Amino acid sequence: MPQIPASQFDQRLQQDMPAFVDKTLAVVRDSHPTYRQSDDMLRDSIRAGFKRALRHGLTTDEQLMEYVLVMFASAPNFDQHPMIAGVLGDQRFPVEARWERIFEEDFDDFWGEISEPDFYDGEYWKDPTQSKVKPPGPPRSSPTSGSEVPKGNPMTWRLVFPFMNHYPVITPGDISAFETRNQLKLPADYVAYLLEFRGSPPMLQNDEGRYGAVEHTVDWAGKPARSYGDECGLGSTFSLFEGKEIDSPCKGGCDLDDNIVWNGHLHPPGLLPIGTDAGNSLFLLGVEGDLTGRVFFLSTFHVPHPISFEHIGFIAPTFTDFLKSARPAKRP
Repeated sequence: MPQIPASQFDQRLQQDMPAFVDKTLAVVRDSHPTYRQSDDMLRDSIRAGFKRALRHGLTTDEQLMEYVLVMFASAPNFDQHPMIAGVLGDQRFPVEARWERIFEEDFDDFWGEISEPDFYDGEYWKDPTQSKVKPPGPPRSSPTSGSEVPKGNPMTWRLVFPFMNHYPVITPGDISAFETRNQLKLPADYVAYLLEFRGSPPMLQNDEGRYGAVEHTVDWAGKPARSYGDECGLGSTFSLFEGKEIDSPCKGGCDLDDNIVWNGHLHPPGLLPIGTDAGNSLFLLGVEGDLTGRVFFLSTFHVPHPISFEHIGFIAPTFTDFLKSARPAKRP
């Protein structure tokens, strides 16, 4: 008996695409018995959904069907939510891990935003190559980064901060209190970012409204930690949640004060953790001596003993330059 390759077995239903569409249609009808659309209309939507799934690198029968069912259960353009787009586009991780990540508990609030009527865009049922996005709330552009971030892509990208509502309003008094209790002085451009954008993570948005995760180049100067790679993706950023009454999915892990305590053993003095990548490696801001204002990246996979700078690479001379140097992470 001939052996069937695992990849072929995973895609065996796709070998008869009309039958696969009909099988998915039966599941959609069973899950949504009140739908009034004709079978032909739903078949067109399912085929469009399959194409969108394939564009994200999802290839198995199970993944394609799951993708379509999520479109019907939430919104056909669910992949355009900035957080979902950022995870699905992060090629440092296997596509299976990216797909599973967006259904973890800490994404519940983002799915709530996707379920809002003003997010829904029915055009995504018709043509997956047309990108009309309706994000949850107007994105804020960064004045420090310039209005456009061209990076050799046919699209023009601009830096936006679509998650500001998940972060607390920060006042000059909050900044002073933070500096006092931690005995440090924040660089002026980083203070401006905290006051303007609340410490929320930046993303990039192109002409069509698509969001892209932010990526930076790291200069390891030949250190062993260079095996991490030359690019690092910005996942979460930290803010001032101390004393703030805010219901936010970011509050538990994105507090600047907490991260000083949690990560102090990972780096030399004079550095402030300000964010992480998806694997909990750290973005650091210099707050002391010659380090002041400079932005670094710390690989938690290469922590030396005793602590030194051997696992820390350079990104930018200032926080303003850090924002300006952002580029869209590679997407499938």
